[in-house]
Amino acid sequence: MSSDPMDPKFEFVFDLRLDFATQFTYDSMSGKRGFTSLTGGTVVGPRLSGKVVPGGGDFPILRPDGVNEFDARHMIEADDGTLVYMRNRGVRRDGYLRCSPIFDTAVGPYDWLTKSVFFGIGTERADGWDFKIFEVL
Repeated sequence: MSSDPMDPKFEFVFDLRLDFATQFTYDSMSGKRGFTSLTGGTVVGPRLSGKVVPGGGDFPILRPDGVNEFDARHMIEADDGTLVYMRNRGVRRDGYLRCSPIFDTAVGPYDWLTKSVFFGIGTERADGWDFKIFEVL
């Protein structure tokens, strides 16, 4: 492996499954703006496991060029009960689903999430999205 700092390395952190419920859109100056409520989901991985707490949501902009810019915000409850806030922004288009999440949590076992950059590669389901989340080392 290269030791060049300009040669990025990535580490798998967790699989994220987001389950969606109600959705609506309305016309705006940016295109169609929307809201999708999250009913829950799962987080399974070597560095974080738990569940997505119901009640979060996504606030997408459906642009005239067919691109969906999403901005999801939700809470993860780790298996030990620790709450982790996740804001997940990204782009969906023609089978391409990528995100760049950021996290916030209390000082403790998961505060490392607040100290790095992450990215995710996703796939779409009829009732939600699945992501593989990676840390940029």
